[in-house]
Amino acid sequence: MTTEIDRNLMKAIREPIETALAAVAAKFEIEIKLGKGTYYEGDNGKFNLELNAISEAGVVQTKEASAYKSNAGVKWSDLEAFDPDWLFKEFKYARETFKLVGFKTRARKNNMLIHRVNTDTQHVAPSKDVLRALEKQYGVFKTPETGGLIETAFPGS
Repeated sequence: MTTEIDRNLMKAIREPIETALAAVAAKFEIEIKLGKGTYYEGDNGKFNLELNAISEAGVVQTKEASAYKSNAGVKWSDLEAFDPDWLFKEFKYARETFKLVGFKTRARKNNMLIHRVNTDTQHVAPSKDVLRALEKQYGVFKTPETGGLIETAFPGS
């Protein structure tokens, strides 16, 4: 019987919990992430848990991806100039290939969540830089009131 919850117990219990959550995730076809764990005064502790739906295409729907879908192309939003279809599209930025994976609503400056394809890591970038890179590759997006997508991508890019 465990009488004290400490750092070592939290580390030891993490793996069995993740194994059990993997079975639950497979059963319900969702992604389950076990987050940060904390313990208090030796007698209790907790782990954060994140649940994400998986689309029919097999893409995990994170809160950042949902925020991008909700705000892209909407007049007066932070992402008014962004095409909603640019989510999960690859683009060249800083001589690397990235994929746009979401929008961080609480960030003021580096609010675009991007995924570096060759190293499989996630990063943040300013929205104006990501917009410039996407427009260079896919064309300038105009809201439906002004006529949809205008093809201005450079040939061969």
